[in-house]
Amino acid sequence: MALVAAIELNSVGKFFESGKEKIEVIKDITLSVDEGRFVCVVGPSGCGKTTLLRLMCGLLQPTSGKVLVNGNPPDPKKNRFGVIFQEDSLLPWKTVLENVKFGLEVTRSKGNADSTAREFIAMVGLRGFEDYYPHQISGGMKKRVAIARAMAVDPEIILMDEPFADLDAQTRQILQKELLSVWSKLNKTVIFITHNVDEAVFLGQDIVVLTKRPASVKALVNVDLEYPRARLSPPFISYREKILRYLQEEITAL
Repeated sequence: MALVAAIELNSVGKFFESGKEKIEVIKDITLSVDEGRFVCVVGPSGCGKTTLLRLMCGLLQPTSGKVLVNGNPPDPKKNRFGVIFQEDSLLPWKTVLENVKFGLEVTRSKGNADSTAREFIAMVGLRGFEDYYPHQISGGMKKRVAIARAMAVDPEIILMDEPFADLDAQTRQILQKELLSVWSKLNKTVIFITHNVDEAVFLGQDIVVLTKRPASVKALVNVDLEYPRARLSPPFISYREKILRYLQEEITAL
């Protein structure tokens, strides 16, 4: 029996209406993501990457074509999505433990929420910080809490929209390694949007390169490198330069 793709987009298009004007954001995207893959999405600024993410989890409906999650249209009420945005989404009046438990209490039975939350807090390296509030921890630690909260609900798919963009380079690299460590243990499907090509090559098994708006798929690059990846190795640099050339073509195109 053939495997069903975790996410499948068939000739998907999306436009928004502004007065009498129609603004086309996504154009004829066809894409299939197998279960357990780590897929990075890159493209020119403003091309429609976040819109694509929202289509994947059912927060937006396509104007044309079909989006399928495990063979069915996505439904935020039925599918378990773990979503992490660039903006800090922690609840400031709740502790680290309470923030991680929050999603569990909404989506699962409360009986094991405490132990499950503590397990994932430990997994992201925050044991001992359970009783801290968001204003008492660093930006990188807040991102770890967000990752723990998203993973704790046992999501089918993790959707990440430039989650590390506002962090310094050192913290960003540390969190990239920790994210890969958690992903390798849990074997979740991950869609990771980024502007950073180095980040995409370091993380992604596959990299989807989008065109400028309206976004379509310019290239799908399989990164055939073992983890962990050495950023200064010739193969890594070769992949990075390949992606940069694709993006440069879009930036300079008339």
